Amino acid sequence: MNKKLSWLLTFLVLATGTFVEAQQKVYRVAVLMLGGADIPEIKGLRDGLKEAGYVEGKNLVLDIAVKQNYDELRPIAKAHVEKKPDVIVAIGATAPLIASELTREIPVVFIGASDPVGSGLVKSVARPETNVTGVSRATDVEMQGKRLARGF
Repeated sequence: MNKKLSWLLTFLVLATGTFVEAQQKVYRVAVLMLGGADIPEIKGLRDGLKEAGYVEGKNLVLDIAVKQNYDELRPIAKAHVEKKPDVIVAIGATAPLIASELTREIPVVFIGASDPVGSGLVKSVARPETNVTGVSRATDVEMQGKRLARGF
């Protein structure tokens, strides 16, 4: 009886582990950017996600679109929105504007937007009040000053 119970418990633990693994959420991240083929921001994004435990092919799907001009990027951005990813990462000045025009539901994270307040992406850096947030060149400078002032 103990042997049967041991086998049953082992089977249940293995089956539950397989079930939990099969149920693990796969996050879909759409990436939009104007630029060339060799983009350090994409490598940095991949490295950061991997460090945080998100691995392509396991629990992460990156759908990356790098185009040369605005006219090429807009239809790709629209296709991304229609697929309803968990988040859209928009790199540069133009991509965040396009993404924010196309969706108010999907979170948009911008990287490197030069003036997110002036361009209308967010109401303020401290309180975006939209589905858009991120890091801009301007806020990087502000944050560096704050970090230096606090000794970080």
